[in-house]
This record gives sequence, structure tokens and C-alpha cells, in this order.
Amino acid sequence: MTAPRIYQHKVPEGVDWQPMDLFAYGDGVLPMAAEIDDIDIRIFKSIDRGVVHEFLALSPGNGATGPFFDAPVLDAGWKLGAPGYNFKYRIQMAVLEAASVVIEAGQRYRVEITLNGTNEGRIISIHEYHVQAVYGHP
Repeated sequence: MTAPRIYQHKVPEGVDWQPMDLFAYGDGVLPMAAEIDDIDIRIFKSIDRGVVHEFLALSPGNGATGPFFDAPVLDAGWKLGAPGYNFKYRIQMAVLEAASVVIEAGQRYRVEITLNGTNEGRIISIHEYHVQAVYGHP
């Protein structure tokens, strides 16, 4: 298993999170959606490392429509330049709120994305979100 990349994000309170990543095997070859059994996404509160929500056994999709793509995608959401990303998922605040998860302004959260069952076992990506308070937000 290769060491996970860690991405840092600052997001306004109440805005959906959209982690994107370019997953690759240790030799730089990109995995295909068919090589992935499933995807787990866990959200931790950074201070106490307790899991606040999980999306488990998500389908990688068909390789063309996401959340996992067989060819890298480059669009306005990707800030790191070419070749682009091969994973994109929207974590909706409304879904978290419906599950009684409170995402607090001023706090830091860690999102761990795990590709399970690849040719190299698990591949992990980490996204750290610092939630910024928005003036006038309830």
C-alpha cells in the first residue's frame, strides 16, 4: 500500500465538500474502475479522531460517470493542473444534517477515501477540511 496523499481545504460553513483525487498504484499506473471492489469514505473530527459519518461500500461506477473514472478528468474544480483527477464525490451537507451530523464552523475534519480490493490492496487518500464561519449563517 502506498502512502496516502493529504490535501488541505478551507471551506465555508454549510458548503458541500467535493474531494477529488488522482489515485495511482505505486508504479504510477492508474487503476481502472473494474479493479476496485468498492469505496469507503469516512469523516473524522480531527481533534478527537472519532468517526462522525461513514459512506461504506460505495460502487466505483462504470469508469465513465464516476465517482471513479478510468481516464483522468480535468475541469474547473481541479486546481493542480494536468493530468487531472480520477475520483470525484460530493459530500452533501444536507445528507449529513439528515443523519444528525453537525459540522461546526472553526473545526477541522478529516475525510479518508479508501479504494478497496485493487490490484495493490487498499489505496487511501486523505482530505483535511477546515470549516470557515460565514457571517450571518445560523
